[in-house]
Amino acid sequence: MAPVKLLPLLGATIAVLGNATPGDGASPGGSTTTTYSVELGAEGACLSDINGLREKGGLSKFVQPTEAGKQLPSPENSDNKWDAFCQDVLRAGKQGLKASLPSDDDGSSSAMYGMMVISSSKVDCSAVVDRWKDAYKSFSGFPPAPDQASGLYDNSDTVMFTALFNPSSGATADCRVATCTETVTTTVPSEQPKKTEKKGYAFLCVTTPNVLAEKGTPPFTKEQWEKIASIFKASAPAVLPSVSFVIFAALMGAIL
Repeated sequence: MAPVKLLPLLGATIAVLGNATPGDGASPGGSTTTTYSVELGAEGACLSDINGLREKGGLSKFVQPTEAGKQLPSPENSDNKWDAFCQDVLRAGKQGLKASLPSDDDGSSSAMYGMMVISSSKVDCSAVVDRWKDAYKSFSGFPPAPDQASGLYDNSDTVMFTALFNPSSGATADCRVATCTETVTTTVPSEQPKKTEKKGYAFLCVTTPNVLAEKGTPPFTKEQWEKIASIFKASAPAVLPSVSFVIFAALMGAIL
């Protein structure tokens, strides 16, 4: 799988062994080894909530993909490709950050990845949808083509918003909760190894196709955008949420 740069099957677990390196607190002759395991939750996480919002904008529901190429990469036999993702999740001080994910895509077209750090394995779907909706205020008008966006799509929230309202016929979304476990093993001569664990959680989605792949083409037609914008205009009196969901567009070029 190639890596991916970014802007959750029960029990699917993979242990990723890192390089053994002496830790700061290791005794002479000792070493510390860090390993990562990833468990992906059931498919379709928050999909009904996401589809409810899409239908308000006149779009069809996302389809749960069955093809491997449109699903989140399996942690099994991934050759440490989830390391960077778990490191980002475990070190996140707040919800939303850029991360790397493994995939077979070259990053130029097929899919878009999105990730939001959460506090436990139970995701608040309303919070996820609200986070995505927040990015509407990043747009001052009709969304431009990527090559005319002046950095608009460098914002992960904006990219995730665009992915959420993917207008393509037959658009798919594979969303799950990912649980990352970091295990640090300290080995000292003549002593039993000592292990410490730390867990982190993230809501993770991959959507297809990538609506920002065609650099000279806007992600929406004006008619599509008017219907999407009507959702937010109708709720204008209410306070719109703040911007910031994490994702990584057109990403798939190295690890997620």
